[in-house]
Amino acid sequence: MKTICKFLIVILFFSIATVYADTIKDPNLEAVIREALDKPSGPLYVKDLEGLTKLIASERGIYDLTGLECCTNLERLGLDSNKIADLSPLSQLVNLEELYLWRNKIADLSPLSQLVNLKGLYLSENKITDLSPLSQLVNLEWLNLSRNEITDMSPLSQLVNLEWLGLVDNEITDIAPLNLKELFLASNKITNIAPLVRNSGLSKGDMVRLEGNPLSRESIKVYIPQLKERGVRVEW
Repeated sequence: MKTICKFLIVILFFSIATVYADTIKDPNLEAVIREALDKPSGPLYVKDLEGLTKLIASERGIYDLTGLECCTNLERLGLDSNKIADLSPLSQLVNLEELYLWRNKIADLSPLSQLVNLKGLYLSENKITDLSPLSQLVNLEWLNLSRNEITDMSPLSQLVNLEWLGLVDNEITDIAPLNLKELFLASNKITNIAPLVRNSGLSKGDMVRLEGNPLSRESIKVYIPQLKERGVRVEW
């Protein structure tokens, strides 16, 4: 009986410290992880991945994030300029504070909906249309969504800690009120900026960039001067 118990304990130990390299499907991702761990060869264990707090993998041709779900202590993750479409493996990385995902192939943001500790999220140059998964990320301070396919920015209205928001080159027609220090709305389809004037949070020291928009005469002659009178810097 003791022999059997010892055998079971050994089996349990190895199941906890599972070799994980076999389940990392993308060889480019595995290479980046090995570099970060300074472990060029040999088995990768769950405990190895749990030891990572930062992983930078820009321009590495990564297309599959399977395996990152075990990097549960990551605080900063850089995956910009890759070929990523599916963010599912990131859904439980609740310790993330900074996430860089610009210039990928991302359309679905739902795996990010529980990452409530995020302060910086960078998603420019993707295929995003729906921002609703971001509505509960109330600790966000910096958010870049430029060069996507966004029409509705209202899901961001509850992100009260936002200080900087980039929405350049989207398809926004209506501006939901937001309290920000810097709002980048250049090259959209905005004609009427009255909602910005109604936003009492926009005041001295704040910046609004509206270059490349077909602004109405009323916006130019009435609303922009009103914002400037409040000390808001407006570029158009």
